[in-house]
Amino acid sequence: MKDPPEVAPEDEFVGTLEPGDALIHHCQTIHRSEPNTTPYSRCGLLMVFRGQHTQTDPELKANYEQARARVS
Repeated sequence: MKDPPEVAPEDEFVGTLEPGDALIHHCQTIHRSEPNTTPYSRCGLLMVFRGQHTQTDPELKANYEQARARVS
C-alpha cells in the first residue's frame, strides 16, 4: 500500500501460526507478516472469483503487473 492506515497495536488481529498452518482472509484485508527467518520459502495461494459482469481497469492492471514484477 502506498499509504497504509495508522492502526494502534491493540486494534490489530495477530494470527500466531505454527509451521504448516494457514490463515485465510478476505482479499481486501490489509495484512502483513514478519520476515521469514527460516531457510524455507513461504508458499501462498491466491484464489480469485469474479462475476461475469466485472471489468478490468487497464491502468490498475498495469500498476499491479509492475508491482508484481518487482517482487518476482
